[in-house]
Amino acid sequence: MLIGFIISVWLFIQTTPVQNFLVDQVTNKLSADLGTTVNISHVNFSLFNSMLLEGVLVKDLHKDTLVYARSVKLNITDWFFFKDKIELEYIGLEDAVLHLHRTDTTWNYQFLANYFSSPAPSSSENKNINLNLRQVEFDKVSIVQRDEWRGEDMQASLKTMTLDADEVNLNTRVIRLRSIHIEEPSFAIYNYTGRRPAPPDDTQNDSTGIVNDPLHLRWNPGLWNVTVKELTIADGVF
Repeated sequence: MLIGFIISVWLFIQTTPVQNFLVDQVTNKLSADLGTTVNISHVNFSLFNSMLLEGVLVKDLHKDTLVYARSVKLNITDWFFFKDKIELEYIGLEDAVLHLHRTDTTWNYQFLANYFSSPAPSSSENKNINLNLRQVEFDKVSIVQRDEWRGEDMQASLKTMTLDADEVNLNTRVIRLRSIHIEEPSFAIYNYTGRRPAPPDDTQNDSTGIVNDPLHLRWNPGLWNVTVKELTIADGVF
């Protein structure tokens, strides 16, 4: 009897109308909580390890587009909610654009970081949870960053990118990549006078023996440990 009920619920949730109804409830709540627009046109997921999202749109607090993706594909560990180690096996983005913008010290995505940030776990139950990414595929993805505070605009795009990882651990900030293959990447940067006041002239060593960097130009302020075994770039433009 119980097995029959579980199968019935599983089949019910597999139907497209139910899946879209559930996603509408989530996006409506997010939109209300965030005070902006979060929308997904269509969803198709298979319990409990894969998901296809189409027409993903997130706007910032000024109602400008922050993220748009024609499709987002995810594959995650089977029955992940019963396991301590969660492996996000695959992320796919197609026809996606990310708009980053700031006129002062706060970026337009900061409200999302604040909303989804959580306090450190207070019990030992969550200590072994580990998000581990395995494969990434991008198709026609671009990033536009307008930094009016610093006075620097950047545009980056690529036709395709495939990434195979041995380990991407967000908790320990360790990334071990087997290979990255990028086709037709394009990168452009434009500098101008920003709104930020001129920093003081400070080139003295700090307590760690590293020269102070008031412009925050260090490549790795988060102290990530990253290795890549193989990197190929075809037809790039800078």
